[in-house]
Amino acid sequence: MRATGYPVTWKRSRHLLGVLLGLALLAYCIKDLRLADIEELGQRLNVWLVLPAIACAFGFLIMRSLRWRLLIRQQVPVTFLQSLGLFGTGNIFSISFPAGTGQLARLVLFSRKLNLRKTFVFSTIFMEVVFDALTLVIFIIATSALAITIPERLGDYQFETIGWAISGVTLVGVVGLYVMVHNQRRLERLAGHWLRQPAPKLYIGIRKFIRSFARGVELLRSGQHTLMALGASVAARVSQLFAIWFLLEAFGIRLPFAAAAIILVVNTILLMVPITPASVGVFQFAVTTSLAAFAVPRGDSVLFALCLHLVELTPIFAVGLTWLIFNRSRPSDFRPPDDRTIEDELRDEGQDQFGNPIARETR
Repeated sequence: MRATGYPVTWKRSRHLLGVLLGLALLAYCIKDLRLADIEELGQRLNVWLVLPAIACAFGFLIMRSLRWRLLIRQQVPVTFLQSLGLFGTGNIFSISFPAGTGQLARLVLFSRKLNLRKTFVFSTIFMEVVFDALTLVIFIIATSALAITIPERLGDYQFETIGWAISGVTLVGVVGLYVMVHNQRRLERLAGHWLRQPAPKLYIGIRKFIRSFARGVELLRSGQHTLMALGASVAARVSQLFAIWFLLEAFGIRLPFAAAAIILVVNTILLMVPITPASVGVFQFAVTTSLAAFAVPRGDSVLFALCLHLVELTPIFAVGLTWLIFNRSRPSDFRPPDDRTIEDELRDEGQDQFGNPIARETR
């Protein structure tokens, strides 16, 4: 078997570090929580407003699954329920397994169930990240245009600066993808010119990667499809925005609607890179920090953060576990070995046990 660059012990240590960091952040957030705060919340919580918050969280998942369906429709047709079930299950994997193992398990799930090349699946996951970042750019521009300013206490964390930096990187990435899609043949010829003779195996691998990856970002060739995917991304974030607002109302936290937008932007920025399983600790830190800037009592902000996290996880586990039960599958069926990484899966695709290229049709 091909040796990997990440020893098992290092990966397990990294996973354990993520778990410990999440627990440490969670302990920090709830350290001042009192039983009296929970009892007082139970008396004033409006359960009827929690239900629309959960409905909006389902809307968030549905819109993202529709976007994913749009990304893969040119390679394999799937029904709405199939895309929703697979996408929900993939999200369970991505949040349950620590660090990058979650995305790797998601890649394996989609590749096996839809019989797609891993490179293509990786490109669709990459496109999801791009559209999420573009949506963040739209929300940042919208909050600026509407004169929604981040409170001073949040300004110390430079979230606005970080947001604009992410915006710049995203726009550069989109331009790069656009250039790649429209210059695929030139890139292949350039790789052939420099690598065909000195490194034929590397050249074949790069050519396969370019072709399969280009199919995953084929959406960018069509302005209509690109706008549809972007529209689904914006609709998903709007659903998430209303979920936050409904829950604020349910808790009796009287803040302007703009506060929900700020919570959403700060959360999105801090959760773009998953460092703890299910973002435990990081999620609570982001929400409580945002609410503290609006002078919300500590007890209320901690309980709100815990409840909001539960609301956002409910649709994922409800849909994903239903799919797993009906397909008689378990999450462990799709978990790759501890010594594998996404880079290993992409590099070894299309090679035999000796590392030699083998012919394989790409769907």
